[in-house]
Amino acid sequence: MVISINEIKKRALEFSLEWKDESREHAESQTFWNQFFNVFGIYRRRYIQYNQPSETIDGKGFIDIFCAKWFYLCAKLNFCAKPLHRLNL
Repeated sequence: MVISINEIKKRALEFSLEWKDESREHAESQTFWNQFFNVFGIYRRRYIQYNQPSETIDGKGFIDIFCAKWFYLCAKLNFCAKPLHRLNL
């Protein structure tokens, strides 16, 4: 579903107001990301996977948010995954 820039701005403002005082990062992380992607009209269950297994420099680990062929996001400071082109997508 394509949404207008004005709708994205409206959703972004609502999102930022809802989350501005949140402090329970671990408890609310998936809810946060689900609602974040919704700002842009992205249905998370269709495109995004949480905790995708991956190889790291130190061994095995997990990519926090993985969207095949588009991007991956790691919210951990000490995490270093292999580049996407080496994940055999």
